[in-house]
Parts: sequence; structure tokens; C-alpha cells
Amino acid sequence: MFDHGKSSSSSASSRNGSRRTHRNQQRSDLDLSTVYHEKQSRELCALHALNNLFQDRTAFNKQLLDEICQSLSPDSLLNPHRSMLGLGNYDVNVIMAALQIRNCDTVWFDKRRNIENLQPTLALGFILNVSLWMSWKALTLPVRRKHWICVRSINGVYVNLDSKLKQPEILGGDDELRRFLKDSLSGKECEMLIVIPRDSDQSHLWRSTSTLSNHSSSTRSFHSTVSHNSPEGATSVVVGEGGVH
Repeated sequence: MFDHGKSSSSSASSRNGSRRTHRNQQRSDLDLSTVYHEKQSRELCALHALNNLFQDRTAFNKQLLDEICQSLSPDSLLNPHRSMLGLGNYDVNVIMAALQIRNCDTVWFDKRRNIENLQPTLALGFILNVSLWMSWKALTLPVRRKHWICVRSINGVYVNLDSKLKQPEILGGDDELRRFLKDSLSGKECEMLIVIPRDSDQSHLWRSTSTLSNHSSSTRSFHSTVSHNSPEGATSVVVGEGGVH
């Protein structure tokens, strides 16, 4: 029995070592110089997340996102889908409408689901709305703002393309992605859109052992009913705003 236990321990250690070697190989295989990483400018984190998702600096621009804002609320004096000054801070409606232009659907992640059951290879990528502390130069201010970031696979390696990072953060394979998403979504103010090519079968996005029986996330359209100041616990979705730029 003792010898058998020792052998099992040695086998598990060998498997863990193999997984670490595989992850390190994935990281070394990805040349960051080939990755498009749009850096933060003003309050345009939603624009950066979209362009980073499609790995194309020409995929979207501020003018197009402003036109989407106008189309969502054509009769509003102050457009509710961007900052009052028109500098950015685009909300989730703008991102979803922009993705539809590129023939992509969005699945709003239901936090009751177990992220371990996610099968990420179906997704084009993930757009997260995270909460960050405001800062001014070297000072951190006691105020939090929302910020859009993109995570996607490039050459089989998942990469965090947050526009506030100096360079892309290599995550690794499926397990490392799930761990990153789980840690990010553990914060109650973090939300996530899963971006799916329109011709994909969303039923394959989750393993059959999902923690929610007979329930699946569905593509939702939020349009102009979403408010920047939705109270906590309200039925409307938390709207993403840009971070401090």
C-alpha cells in the first residue's frame, strides 16, 4: 500500500509537471510583437476593447461608436450611452450594437453558472467590465470607475488585452483562462460578455454538467432602457463606463 501511494503521488507530480511544461511552451510560442494591443486613450476603453478583440486598429473608431450612440437614442438631448461631454465612456448597448455590425452575437454571462463548465473555444473572445480605483499621477483616489477589457485567444494562447496594460498579459490555455475569468468575476461589480460568431451553435458553449439545469444564457438586447445609474439589485444590467484616462 505504501509503495502504491508513493507511485500515485509520483504520477500526479509528473502530470502536473507536464501541464506546466505545456503552459510554458504555449507562452514561448506566442510572439507578443505580432499581437495588436491598443493602448488607453482618454475615455475610449470600449473602443480599445473592440479593436483588440478583432486584432484590427481599423475595426472601429470613435466616430462610428458615436453614430451608434445616436442611433440608439436619436431623440435624446444628452445621450445616455456615452459620457455627457461625448469623450467616450460607451455603455454595453454600444458594444453589443457594434459587435452586431461584425456579425457577432453576445451572451451575457450568468454568474449562477460554474465558469469551469465554459468551453471557450467556441467564443471569439470575452469582454469584461471591471471596477478600478481612480488615480491621479501617483495617487489612488477613493472612487471606483468601470473599465472595459478584452481577453481572447491568439495562436491558441489566451491573452489579456487590457488597454491599461503596458503589454498584453499571456494567460495560457483553457484552464488558465477559466482561472482568470473566475478571479475577475468573483468581484460583484465585474460583468462579462461572451462574444460568439453569429453562425456558431451557442448550445456548445457549456458542458452538459452545467450547474444550472434547463437554463442557458441568452443573447440580450438592452437598448436605451439601460441607465448609467442603475441601482444595485435592479433588473437592468450594470452599464460599463470607461476607467480614468
